[in-house]
Amino acid sequence: MFETNWYYNPNCFTPQTYAQIQAQQYEQSQRKEVYNAIKAYKDFLDAIEKLDPMHQHDVFCGCICEVGKRMHW
Repeated sequence: MFETNWYYNPNCFTPQTYAQIQAQQYEQSQRKEVYNAIKAYKDFLDAIEKLDPMHQHDVFCGCICEVGKRMHW
């Protein structure tokens, strides 16, 4: 039988070991994405601090529009 995922070799790994490795890789990628999101939010807040209140309002409205677009409102 041909295995579509070439990482899986039943001679080296049991199905449980393979599943565990896949779960660890997924968790690691999710932790990286969390780190990236936090850094992006920090950068966003740093940028907002440089704006006057009128332009902060423009950014707020733009963000609300973007959220609406992504939520298909």
